[in-house]
Amino acid sequence: MIRAVIFDMYETLVTMTRSVPYKGTNIAKDLGLKAEECLYVGDGGSRELETAQAVGMKAAQATWYLCEGFGQLVGRKPEFEQLEKPEDVLGQV
Repeated sequence: MIRAVIFDMYETLVTMTRSVPYKGTNIAKDLGLKAEECLYVGDGGSRELETAQAVGMKAAQATWYLCEGFGQLVGRKPEFEQLEKPEDVLGQV
């Protein structure tokens, strides 16, 4: 059961993606939760989704900001659940 949603933000990105995946579990621990009780939502850059998944979190890609043809650095990552609009997060908890 998902008890917390962790959104992509600078502080989380720095903590989770500096080639030290175990730090991702500290985010959950700081919340008093197990990693598997957390959903990490991010755009998919900097391998954040892969890192969240590696430490045991469910990971989903926020795709609501993607505009085809505008040259985003990260495209869709079909191996992760795609959240098309912010309210789709509610369906995960």
